[in-house]
Amino acid sequence: MVFKNKAFTLLEILIVVIIMAITGAVATLSYRKAIKKAGAKEAEAQVELIYDAEAQYALDNNDEIKEFDFDDEDLSNDLGINPNAGPSNFEYKVEGSNIDDIKITGQAKSSSKYDGVEVKYDNGEICTKLSSTGDWLCKDREWSSQ
Repeated sequence: MVFKNKAFTLLEILIVVIIMAITGAVATLSYRKAIKKAGAKEAEAQVELIYDAEAQYALDNNDEIKEFDFDDEDLSNDLGINPNAGPSNFEYKVEGSNIDDIKITGQAKSSSKYDGVEVKYDNGEICTKLSSTGDWLCKDREWSSQ
């Protein structure tokens, strides 16, 4: 009587495990990249909100803008926005003397899942840098009333 072995060989099991490991590694990298892109979009939206608030502030105050660091307490009183509301993953800073030379930067807090993501608005462009590439990706401002 001849018995046929109906089990998988060690080699077959090893090949399946290797394929699963490669698939898992690729999925993890894709997930991390998607998280960073989501963080960049969050920061871009906040920079747009800050810019709009600064433009309104400039209209009311002889083209002067309100310079601030993220931790300023009077931001919500002067600009009518509060980037501190809720859990924020970014720190923002506004510099410049008027709305035409305004520079807004947002940098992910090191404790956040978006660590390494930066966003800046300067010279009519909003630019994003993901830590994985190190390159700035810029686009023209489409949301400004200027």
